Amino acid sequence: MRRVLSFALAALLAASVLLCGFNASAIDQYDVDYTSSDGLWKYVRLLDGSIGIYANTWEENAYLGDETELTVPSEIDGNTVTQIGPFAFANNDKIKSVTLPDSITNISFNAFYRCSSLESVRFSEKLVSISDNAFKECSSLKEISLPDSVESISSCAFYGCSSLESFTAPKSVKSLSDSLFENCVSLKSVVLYAECLEYGTFFFDNCPSLESVTLYYNPKADYRHICEYVTKLIVPDGVREIGSNGVQNMPRLSSLTIGGKVEKIADEALKNSPELKEISGYSGSYAESFSKKNGYGFVSMGSLFEPFGDVGSDAWYFEAVNYNVRNGFINGYSASRFGPSDYMQRQDFVCIIARMSGAELDGYSSYGTDFPDVRRGSYYYNALMWAVDNKLIFGYQNGLFGVGDRITREQICAILYRYAAYMKKDTKVKGSPEYVLREYTDLSRVSSFSLFPTAWCVQNGIVSGKGKYRLCPTDYASRAEVAQMTANLGRNSFTD
Repeated sequence: MRRVLSFALAALLAASVLLCGFNASAIDQYDVDYTSSDGLWKYVRLLDGSIGIYANTWEENAYLGDETELTVPSEIDGNTVTQIGPFAFANNDKIKSVTLPDSITNISFNAFYRCSSLESVRFSEKLVSISDNAFKECSSLKEISLPDSVESISSCAFYGCSSLESFTAPKSVKSLSDSLFENCVSLKSVVLYAECLEYGTFFFDNCPSLESVTLYYNPKADYRHICEYVTKLIVPDGVREIGSNGVQNMPRLSSLTIGGKVEKIADEALKNSPELKEISGYSGSYAESFSKKNGYGFVSMGSLFEPFGDVGSDAWYFEAVNYNVRNGFINGYSASRFGPSDYMQRQDFVCIIARMSGAELDGYSSYGTDFPDVRRGSYYYNALMWAVDNKLIFGYQNGLFGVGDRITREQICAILYRYAAYMKKDTKVKGSPEYVLREYTDLSRVSSFSLFPTAWCVQNGIVSGKGKYRLCPTDYASRAEVAQMTANLGRNSFTD
């Protein structure tokens, strides 16, 4: 009697399969609907009109032929084959190789369970998922090359594949489940890409030959279950922060490459990596500064920009200048001169803030201005109009903006505080401003308009004193000081 296998039934059958095992009685209770007209295949019709190759019981095969080099057809009796169903080839000890058609999107649980002679599989280019135990204990399987269409691989899919020596995950895969390579005793090397966010437990249990695990880092992923096996960590160029999502416990890590966009590394990251002696990255990057600060050797992969002749690598502002230059916030006067001791002017500081914001400035060219000293069409005009429009900066009481005037430290504090509010960041101060600034001997010199902003900047590590006890609020700010303040702002996540 013909019956349509519903997804509900499939789910019920899947639920009956124990972790890395199966419930035979549940499989015995359903019969495959069809045998192909050529007598080679057993299959069921799925709800979408396609078919899946299914075994009648867990002890039988869906393939009734005797080929050892097997090519699964894309159509059977005029129906598209989209699934290799539960136990389809389970316990078949004859098949040595399988070619799957590109119509296959799913390999179901226990599909190739204990195919002891299976050495290779050519997978469908449209394969999306591989279910539990799909290739469990395929003891002769030597290689697995999956297409960049696979999104998930479920528990124990390659459990006990004792001849498997290497595995490279598809870049498309989002999750890899429990015990995926447990008891793969010959497994030596694995490559895992940044797109995978979930890793199951017991991932590499009893893999005594495992020598190399290369991991491409993603700050959103959870690496707790695989971190202890990682030997090589690569942080792609698009990543801006290395968190503590497992990288604080990588005892085998001996190679670390950090991309040029990283601007922050969590304090607890890399704390348990005694084998790590050097870091690879770009000259002028945060990776270089981090390496020197934490006693690692640094291997340059090239330069993000030409170093400035007037910014020494031992200068207190070295990393702050590099941060601003590589992010395009502050430019040098030339390729070789930054001018760290030169004073910052008001209009130039506005340009820096505008660049940090990523604001679209073109529309501000048509804005009018009441400042007689602001020239329409000047290099700073659009940025200044944007800042005034968003109430980040104001002019003087005499009606002038102060183009060409040097900007003071307390003026910068006021602007950065307003900018944080503009970015919808927390601008609260814990305690009164006077209490926050109580240790500074020149607290009384802070102007009333900047008292609260200065306290906020100090409390959030954006501004520190000159020396231990002096704020110097009315001192003019140098380009090096501005670079340090804006770098602190960015590092403390007030610019995202």
